[in-house]
Amino acid sequence: MATKKKAGSGKAKKHKIKFRKVALKISSIQMKKIDRFCDLHKSTPNRVIKNAINEYLDAHAADIPEEEPVVKNQLKLFDPEEFSKAGQMDIFAAEEGEETGS
Repeated sequence: MATKKKAGSGKAKKHKIKFRKVALKISSIQMKKIDRFCDLHKSTPNRVIKNAINEYLDAHAADIPEEEPVVKNQLKLFDPEEFSKAGQMDIFAAEEGEETGS
């Protein structure tokens, strides 16, 4: 747990943990199974569900990709090299045989 000490204080400040609420629907048969499991293991439905989620996420942690950094100028809209590769027309380029002066 990350703790910080206040200047001049002997106590460490506790890091506040943020929680999120999740609502889900399960069938009555699934709820009965959870209740029976809780009675056998002297646990609560919340703890059983949290442990099941944690075990699943730990087992499949390799499948979860890391956050990819945002690439600057991702579409390369203003890169002239990309225009020629994509075969796009350049409306500002002088056509062959045309003079740009007056």
